[in-house]
Amino acid sequence: MSAKIFSSEEELLKGIFASEKALRTLAIEEAASYSPSRVLLDALKTRQAVEDDVEISFLLEVAVFRITELLNPRQKPRNETRIGSFVESFKAGSSKERINLLESLPSSSVQPLLPEWVALLDNEKNPIVASEMIKKFGEHFSETEIPILSKLLFSPFVTVRSAALEWLIAKKPKLLLKEMPKLLVSEDPKIRALAVRGLAKFD
Repeated sequence: MSAKIFSSEEELLKGIFASEKALRTLAIEEAASYSPSRVLLDALKTRQAVEDDVEISFLLEVAVFRITELLNPRQKPRNETRIGSFVESFKAGSSKERINLLESLPSSSVQPLLPEWVALLDNEKNPIVASEMIKKFGEHFSETEIPILSKLLFSPFVTVRSAALEWLIAKKPKLLLKEMPKLLVSEDPKIRALAVRGLAKFD
């Protein structure tokens, strides 16, 4: 799990309303896994009503969904994890439903789904769902999945780029050698920070 960036809920709330996209993105990503509160939920909904950035709107949708679920716990039906049923449900589901399917997928069911994973990821339009897919399936990736992760380093969405970059730094850092100069001067501070971390892997 990533270290927390914001030291308090008050700082997190300020980040949610920051004018700088990179800071706002970090705050909303952290809010999705922060200790839930009505104050935080209301702040996210308020930001959601005025947000005009597509990627951040996706982030807000997921954060609002997760915190609402945490504040209003309910018994969730057991998800069907047979490959065919999971893929059908995933393709047909809304963004929130796809996130829920990923979060409730038992680790024992991840490996059998890998053959379907590349096609599902390649067709995924929601960057938040795509980044969650990379995190969920990452421990089971093999050489087969590397080309699509390399491709996603150039996604227009920073959430997807950072998820792909984190995996490549952890598992196949030498593949980043050619792209490292670009990554180190990325306009996004999170990508730059990850690239600096990746440099240590070349020693």
